[in-house]
Amino acid sequence: MIDNFFRYFLELKWKIRGTWVRFLDLLMFTAMTGAAAVIRLVLMDGFTGWYGLRDMALALLAGICVWRCKNSLTAGLTCYGVFLILPTLTVLSSYWQKPDGFYVLACFAGVAAVLMGKRTAGAILYGAGLLLNIQAVFLLPVFLLFWAAGRLSGAGIVVTAAAGAARLLLGTDVQQLLFGYGNEAAAPKVLKGIADAADMARALGQTDTLTEVGRRFLNGVDGAFTGWAADSSAVLTDNWCNVYQLLGPSDFTSEYFIAGLCLTGALVLGCIYAVIARGRAARFGNPEYVTELCMFFCMLVPYVAPHMNARSGLLADVFAVLLLFFCKRKFYFALGQLILSFSMYQICLTGVSRFPLGYYALGMLALLLLAGRDVFLRPWEEADAAQKGGISGE
Repeated sequence: MIDNFFRYFLELKWKIRGTWVRFLDLLMFTAMTGAAAVIRLVLMDGFTGWYGLRDMALALLAGICVWRCKNSLTAGLTCYGVFLILPTLTVLSSYWQKPDGFYVLACFAGVAAVLMGKRTAGAILYGAGLLLNIQAVFLLPVFLLFWAAGRLSGAGIVVTAAAGAARLLLGTDVQQLLFGYGNEAAAPKVLKGIADAADMARALGQTDTLTEVGRRFLNGVDGAFTGWAADSSAVLTDNWCNVYQLLGPSDFTSEYFIAGLCLTGALVLGCIYAVIARGRAARFGNPEYVTELCMFFCMLVPYVAPHMNARSGLLADVFAVLLLFFCKRKFYFALGQLILSFSMYQICLTGVSRFPLGYYALGMLALLLLAGRDVFLRPWEEADAAQKGGISGE
């Protein structure tokens, strides 16, 4: 009789949106969620830092994406479980108690929404990510490509642009991209310098020639940017494995600061052009390609941009692990990215490094080159046919 009772539960199943969900699936889901909660409680300092709920929301969203893409509940549950024990997310939310995961959740949800055809919703979610953390700008090239390919509405790109402009006016001491290490945002500093130069030009216009007025105005504008760079002259990387670990994080900081921003912009624009020129926008229905494209830009931007902190690889971590479920052969991205990112955590928290940071930077460069080869050179026709339109089922 007891055997029949247990057999009844083991064979119990329900049909949810065309997919049979077994009792064992629900049991596995509950067990993984409970184990993840226990791990986070152990790592917490008392009962603070309840960011684990955010991690579970991100894991659930990733599991649903894989479920819908692969049409496999088992794959979705596995993805959910892997995201729950992602070391960088777990340590960040429980031990380190940093809120960075909120912008990661918003950005990830934005990409998933665009892939599912929710164009405006995707832009709003990504805009929320930009407002939460300036490091969401790593995904901006992908959303520009979405817009160029017609997968993002005009209203959506306006929302994204408004969120980016608002972020530039909300600098804080924890935002290290574009703002350096100062307590003020870059935009107010530069705008104030330009306004002061304009006031000086108007005052001089009563007595000096127009040429002299223009010259002094341009000198004032140049001084505004120079002062901004001088305020951002701290070390060029805060324990992140980027190119400045090879060049020297404390050498020519003002010069590298401006040069790094220009190089970042040039590389991003060049990559956007290459994606469009090679016809890769036609692959945006393939979730594997979009995931790898997101991972590539989330690796590239912090690798060349100045003032990156040890948590700058969080977005790349998420997309690298998601890519594993779309293509098992690319496990090395998830493995390498997580090792590098978690190593930066350990160096930042303990101040001890087993190897020179330049070695980690070379490892990140190798991953970037491999991802770039896939994004720009790999023939994707077979993968496109296998996906049959990606998440949206188009």
